[in-house]
Amino acid sequence: MESKIKISEEMIRVRPDKLEPHPWNFERLPVTNEEKEEWINFKESIWRDGVWADKPILISKEKSSITGKHFILRGRRRWKAITEGIKKEKLPSNYTIPAFYLLSDENTLFEAIYGDNDTPFKYRPEDRQRIIKERWGVKAILEISSGGSRKGEIIVKKPLHQIIKEAIPSWSKATIEYDLTALRKALKAEAESKYPELSEEKIANLNRQVRSWWERKSKILKLEEELEEVKKGYKEKIQQISGELSTYSKGFPVAGGPEKYIESFINSKRPEFKSLQEIRGIKDWIKKNKKG
Repeated sequence: MESKIKISEEMIRVRPDKLEPHPWNFERLPVTNEEKEEWINFKESIWRDGVWADKPILISKEKSSITGKHFILRGRRRWKAITEGIKKEKLPSNYTIPAFYLLSDENTLFEAIYGDNDTPFKYRPEDRQRIIKERWGVKAILEISSGGSRKGEIIVKKPLHQIIKEAIPSWSKATIEYDLTALRKALKAEAESKYPELSEEKIANLNRQVRSWWERKSKILKLEEELEEVKKGYKEKIQQISGELSTYSKGFPVAGGPEKYIESFINSKRPEFKSLQEIRGIKDWIKKNKKG
């Protein structure tokens, strides 16, 4: 299956402290002696040679709204080795990592993050099963049937193994089906397990724990509702201002309106355009548009 990933044409170099792993890109620690030895050798090779330009990492173009850092999609181990090397003074403090931006939409995030192991050791079954469970959810895993009927209505659904295969082409169908079978077995056993007899003290402790859990859960639900309201308000404002924009987009002699006019004359040496060039933020906006 052909990859749908699109990356930037030009490679950049970025400081490791300007990066952080994407939330989906969890750390996979070495377990066996062979893996531990490989990690030590890998770090030492990075400290000696750095990250080669033909082995750049892949990062998001967007930044975290919380930290302002780009997300690492592929290359977490390289970034970790560099970060550790700088702390141990094995590498200069100003070292930068070669990187490409992911340009394709969020539908390719699965492949961008999970399609490349970034290690000579393949994903373990528990790693893959964690990914499937976290990304697609328990309900989808337990829904084995790809079709069904409801009140005489035919319902056709794409099988989960096919959805996962399309999202992560490098995972084989056989591997995905093996993981789904193992997950379904474990989840069913978990669902069938019953609570043991609980003491009064244990019940009291769990009730207090549930109260604390619900206090935080209800805060999240409230914040999510408020966020939706804010989004709705901003959309309405954008629509209103967009309507006003059209009024000021008329009368330009060349197609493209104000944007074409600005782009054509923002760097003009004619004195008549000085007032255009003095509009705050307009030059930065033009530069940003060209880069995009």
